[in-house]
Amino acid sequence: MTVALEPISSLVEATSIKVFGYCFASSEELAALIGKGQSHEIVYLGGNFVVVASRGKEKWVVSSAYGVIPFFYVVCRGRFTFGPTVTDVIQAAGLSWKWDIEGVADLLALEHLTGDHSLHQEVTRVPPATVLYWNGSELCVRKTEWRALHDRFGATGSPDRMIEYLLEEVLRSADGNPVLSASGGFDSRVLLAAIDRKS
Repeated sequence: MTVALEPISSLVEATSIKVFGYCFASSEELAALIGKGQSHEIVYLGGNFVVVASRGKEKWVVSSAYGVIPFFYVVCRGRFTFGPTVTDVIQAAGLSWKWDIEGVADLLALEHLTGDHSLHQEVTRVPPATVLYWNGSELCVRKTEWRALHDRFGATGSPDRMIEYLLEEVLRSADGNPVLSASGGFDSRVLLAAIDRKS
């Protein structure tokens, strides 16, 4: 049984949409999914993005499958505050600085943060494939698991199908006259081969 995160509404025109990064769906299509109570479907759309939607007191923050675009949030003093940088969130929420010791340890040991850590104790990075829904007083978090993201497209256990999906995504992103910055490494050669299939 699936429980709806948010009430279904036909007020698509009343929903404002902002996209950080890029998404292969239009603002109208994104607003329509939210209006139908299907914000969780946004994570399946192509691109690397964070979609922010607002309708009255309601707010949605939806991240794409791989979480490439950094975005942060905090719930503090009955408010849901979010933004593209930790500094944006701290300033908007009126917080003072509190070091996230685990995040600092990761940064020193690994040279990058892990999970949903930021360097601030109260500010959290939006995880990949996640819908944050604020109804005006409470935050609901819905994360789509890795297996659900990929099983849906029938690629699990099928190398040929996985290659087809890779080609489809590369070709969708490489319209017109693409320029590939190639280092000669494995990733560059895979992308070059995928683009070459287009011709």
